[in-house]
Amino acid sequence: MKKRILSILLMCCMVLTLLPVQALAEDSAYTVGEDTGVSARALARTAGTKLKADNIATYIANGLGGGVYTLAEDVTISGTLRVTGEATVDLNGYVLRYAEAADPDSIFRVGAGTLTLSDSRPQAEHEDKTLPAGGLITGGRGYRYDNGAGQSYNYYGGGVYVEAGASFVLAGGTIYACGVQSGATSAYGGGIYAEGGSVTMTGGAIRNCAVSADYGASGGAIYAKAGSVTMSGGVISGCSAMDGGGILTSGCTVRITGGRIENCKASEHGGGLSVSGHTNGPVSVLDAAISGCEAKRGGGLALIGFAELELGENARITGCKAAEKDDTEAGAIEYGAAIYMDLDSTYTVNYPGNFLYANGGRVEGTVYVGSNDCDQDGEIKATNAIDHTDGKPTTVFTGDVYCAGDIRGGSFYGIVTAAIPYYLDWDGAKNFWSNISGGSFYGPVRTEGYVSGGTFYGGLTMGKDAKLSGKPMNTGTKINDKTNIPNPDGKPVTVTYAYGALGGTYATQIVQAGE
Repeated sequence: MKKRILSILLMCCMVLTLLPVQALAEDSAYTVGEDTGVSARALARTAGTKLKADNIATYIANGLGGGVYTLAEDVTISGTLRVTGEATVDLNGYVLRYAEAADPDSIFRVGAGTLTLSDSRPQAEHEDKTLPAGGLITGGRGYRYDNGAGQSYNYYGGGVYVEAGASFVLAGGTIYACGVQSGATSAYGGGIYAEGGSVTMTGGAIRNCAVSADYGASGGAIYAKAGSVTMSGGVISGCSAMDGGGILTSGCTVRITGGRIENCKASEHGGGLSVSGHTNGPVSVLDAAISGCEAKRGGGLALIGFAELELGENARITGCKAAEKDDTEAGAIEYGAAIYMDLDSTYTVNYPGNFLYANGGRVEGTVYVGSNDCDQDGEIKATNAIDHTDGKPTTVFTGDVYCAGDIRGGSFYGIVTAAIPYYLDWDGAKNFWSNISGGSFYGPVRTEGYVSGGTFYGGLTMGKDAKLSGKPMNTGTKINDKTNIPNPDGKPVTVTYAYGALGGTYATQIVQAGE
């Protein structure tokens, strides 16, 4: 009998050991390190999937693999949570805070796999009423890189650092008040830094993130160096940087099909969005609003260097401001409350310049299409252009436009001034003067360059060196200065530009006889 009872007891023990540990310990508090089994179970995600103050150190030490992790209380950390698998962190209405006294770093670093940040209690309130409702991460200053001997530091990604080949998805929750404010030589991405991989924002928010540094601070909310950035929802608000108060992107693919960028600031260029340098095709802003943003130049957005951006049918740029203004021969100009375009330092032959594809939406505020403020050799065929893609809607520009580049499309309701840069005032470089070749103009237009197309309803004034090629359509009022207009009775000539040995035609132009 005793042997039978002993056998039954042993069998019960064996059955209990086969039960999932999570069923036994899911809601119980425990102290990591009280025995080696607790750490092992936590790392295997059979227990401890609820992130708490008493187990967070183990995850900091060992990383987050695949699985769902739920923040169970407000937690303060002193090190980075590294992601190595397909992980979802549900902030669950709580606060994950990076300790102010700890060595600076990112709150999350995604080295492999995907981190998805969500929030199952977006209305949850906090004892600190200054914090936004719902779950949030805050306090991360970014990964600190020592440039040498502890004399200067670069900071990357206050909230999240995304390595090449990894992915981050912001589906819910808020990245709040992250980024370095002092002691940095340069800083990138107050909220998110993308070294590569992909960053996707479908919901949630990035609020009050900022980077400030001695020499360069880019991307208050997001800095994307490589990979891709996609925004289809959510809000970026109250963020700031030297360039790209909301987002700064360079060398990657960017597609913004929804969401809002609002009330962001840049002390230099691009209060809402700054596109700097070549990206993988045009940056797309198709169905999103940029509003209430400010910068020295380009309150809404800025295109710097070799950059391309396409505005889509439902894009909106409204209520933005540019702090800097200037007086020119053409009158006072504002450096792009809505849009600013600058070639920057351009010394490369056949450097293409910046292109804004006006393929829909509405731009309210001034637009400045500029040059690089440096003497540019006549052999360098670089320009900025407001362009348009055939078959697509047309962007409506309600404010004044100052253009030292080309206008090839768009609907313009303000005053348009097509000027030439001061350093191109010599015969050898006149082929780089501004050229209006398309678009509908409902306000007055004055040009010092060329006009080869377009529809002018508010009058066209030709400057002393300006030239007319072809015939503008439906001018509505008379062209004011005919000094440099070719003989209107002459027969127009169609000029075809061919590739030569390669075959085919790449452009045609209608000019008057004798030009």
